[in-house]
Amino acid sequence: MPNLKVICLTVLLTLSGTLLHADIVYDESIDGDLSNFENAPTNLDFGGGVSQLRGTIGGSFNPNVGDGYDSLTFSIAANQTLYTILLNDYQVAGGNFSTGVNIFTASGTFLGSVAMNQSHIGSDILDLTGVGDLGPGDYQINFREFTAPGQTYDFSVFVAIPEPDQIIVLILLLASAAICCSRRRISARRVN
Repeated sequence: MPNLKVICLTVLLTLSGTLLHADIVYDESIDGDLSNFENAPTNLDFGGGVSQLRGTIGGSFNPNVGDGYDSLTFSIAANQTLYTILLNDYQVAGGNFSTGVNIFTASGTFLGSVAMNQSHIGSDILDLTGVGDLGPGDYQINFREFTAPGQTYDFSVFVAIPEPDQIIVLILLLASAAICCSRRRISARRVN
C-alpha cells in the first residue's frame, strides 16, 4: 500500500505543475542492458518531474556470465531534490523473492540498502533504505541479484524543481495564512 508521503507528493506535484509527464529515461528492453559493472555505472539524467526506469536483473556474480548487477549513476542539480523512487512493479523469477538495492554517493559513501521484494510495490525505495530525500549531488544505485535470472523492475523517479512562480505562490499562501491567524487573534481579543 502506498505511503502517505508518496500520495501527498504525487498530488502536490500534479497540482503545482511540475508533474508534466513521465519520461521513460531508461528501458532495458529498448535501450539495452544497464551496466553490469558497479565500477562503471550507466549515467542517467532524470531531469525534473517524473521519470521511468525499467529493467531486468538476475544471474551470476560474474558480469561476463550473467546480469547480476544493474548499476546506474545520476546527478541532482543545485535547484533540485529527488523526493521519491517509487517501485511500480517487481516480478520475481526462478524461486527468488528479493533483489538488493544499494544507494551510494558517487564518491562511494554508502547511504542505505534494502532487499526489495513484491511487498514493496507502491513504496518509496528512499524511505525503505532509510536514505530520505536526495539533494544536490552525484549518486549511484546498484541493483544486485545473483540467483535466478529474469527479475524485472519498474520505478518512477520524482525530481522536483522549485519554479519562481511556485515560490511566489507559496510565499503568498504563507502570508495569507499568517494574516488570517493574526486576524483571528485580534478578533478574539476584541470579544474578550
